[in-house]
Amino acid sequence: MPPTPSQGITRRDLLKKGAVLGGAVVWVTPIVQSVGMGRAFAQATSPCTPPISYIAMNVLCGANAYFIKWEADLGEFGLFEPDPLSVPGCDSIFSPAGVKMDGDDLGFSVSVDPGGIATVTVGPGCTVLAGVVKGGQLCNVITDFGVILPTDMPFTVACPF
Repeated sequence: MPPTPSQGITRRDLLKKGAVLGGAVVWVTPIVQSVGMGRAFAQATSPCTPPISYIAMNVLCGANAYFIKWEADLGEFGLFEPDPLSVPGCDSIFSPAGVKMDGDDLGFSVSVDPGGIATVTVGPGCTVLAGVVKGGQLCNVITDFGVILPTDMPFTVACPF
């Protein structure tokens, strides 16, 4: 049954018309991969317990492999280490690989909201291959947060661990 003018166009009709127009893109993928429960399931917003200590990542930018590490305790809002050395407490599940580099120099950024959820923005031309998040004495690989690797998209890591 064709749609009446008051019904508008159905999704099925839109997809058919898109296919007729030479397969024009009619579907868009999400820009940010997000993990965690929505506010409907949240209790009072509070910082992570334990809070994120650091996020370390092995990344590929062009043909070059780098190891970068963001430290929550550096600066007012956390900073990438200019010369990251190791992943204390997480070395059993993550091995740094590549040239040690300041993530800022590669265009990466990390922002943490008041609830302790960190959003990692991946530098242009870069892809995250592996990573680990440390909070207190606990470590989780980035994929534990539902992030699909490799990725060149912004992603979030949340707590509790």
